[in-house]
Amino acid sequence: KIFACCHLAQLLQKDGKLEEAKAVLENGQRKFPESHLIKINLGKLLLSNGEAEAALTIAEPLVPEVIKDASIVERIELADLCLDLGAHTIAAQVYESFVDTTVDTPFIRRLIGSYFEGNRSDKALESIERVLKKNPRTAFYTEIEGAIYEDVPDLEKAQSIYDSYLENHPNDIRIGIRRANLMLRLGKPEEVDKFLASCDPLALPTLEWMTHTANFYIARNKVEGAVEILYEARRRFYDHAKAHSSYCGLILMRDDIGDSLLRTDIVAEGTAVKLSDNLNRWIHIVSDKEQDTQHDKFGISHELSRLLLGKMVNSVVPLKGIAGRSNVQILEIKTKYLFAFHQSMESFPELFPNDRTLIRVDLGSDEAPEELPARLKEAMEQINPKGGAEYIQGTLANYKKKQFPLYCLSKLLRKGDLETIYALIASQGVGIASCIGRADERQAAHELIASPEVSLLLDLTS
Repeated sequence: KIFACCHLAQLLQKDGKLEEAKAVLENGQRKFPESHLIKINLGKLLLSNGEAEAALTIAEPLVPEVIKDASIVERIELADLCLDLGAHTIAAQVYESFVDTTVDTPFIRRLIGSYFEGNRSDKALESIERVLKKNPRTAFYTEIEGAIYEDVPDLEKAQSIYDSYLENHPNDIRIGIRRANLMLRLGKPEEVDKFLASCDPLALPTLEWMTHTANFYIARNKVEGAVEILYEARRRFYDHAKAHSSYCGLILMRDDIGDSLLRTDIVAEGTAVKLSDNLNRWIHIVSDKEQDTQHDKFGISHELSRLLLGKMVNSVVPLKGIAGRSNVQILEIKTKYLFAFHQSMESFPELFPNDRTLIRVDLGSDEAPEELPARLKEAMEQINPKGGAEYIQGTLANYKKKQFPLYCLSKLLRKGDLETIYALIASQGVGIASCIGRADERQAAHELIASPEVSLLLDLTS
């Protein structure tokens, strides 16, 4: 009956009937008050409905009871719920009660992941060592172990871990990306170039990998290559907000993108052309392989493309009866990169209404420039309606994860570098993190800071 109750609730939840599912579980809880499984399923339901705090209040008291006397199914379900809640410490406690740490299973991986996310790196390393004594090294263990040594930081040790794995798995892109990122931190850009030469970034299977690889191109001052990668990522992962925001962010934030990518005066392959037909529609001149006339993509060998190639804005093109039309005028020409940028900027709020990465605000007309300061203030209130606290806390949280260096933090907070440093010194929860530089450089800096004989340090790079 308990299993039937939980299964019925899962079926109702799958059909979107959350309230009915909740009623079933609450009724089951009254009939079987000692059942851990019903309570765990209720916690999962609450979490799926966005009620994480309520789910945690159910899960946390169950931990000692489940560890002491519960079936393996109940232990797995509770441990996974705690993991999904981000309660890594208590998730680890439950996994520890049933996981065999010498066998490579999904459960030992979840346990090690809980140690890692719960800042218990020593326990994670101990568990990895035990598993690898009897099992081959996999990408999962390599990534966790390498990340721990990167955080210590012992960058040379992290490199040796990645190198050892890649000797046997040279085509593992995920570990290759981690190693390339490490090479940037170690000041070995030639190793990054080797990685970039070893893979086809346009054929990478995930948006995450394409974005990381584009960032390597940017770091190596190959911005046009990054534009190519993020343009292709936007095309392939059109339903993902990050694909659009990453592409638009690159176009907006870099002023060194060559004119060949963003400007054109004539119709050529890789351009979008606005025609003066009934719809004032845009057509795209593409390679013959990419042709899709139903979506207004015409290969360069197509009759319409041949008539347009080489023409300029305001040119009148005789269509000679193609598709039942006579003459059209070329109203506008854009490169495919600029067209994609404008299209994403225009459609982002409609495509992703709940994503605030790109926000459109109305600044009014430019006929009354004296009103611009007031309109800008209104715009900022639209962008950040909570007065900045949520934005600041989110930015500091990402900084604590070492996702960007201090000078980026000061720009994101719209503060001066020194003002940011003083604020971090006074902060109880955030310190000054070194995000760039080689391990030996950081060690030398730490020794200087600790020295009583030194009263002033100048970081010339910053």
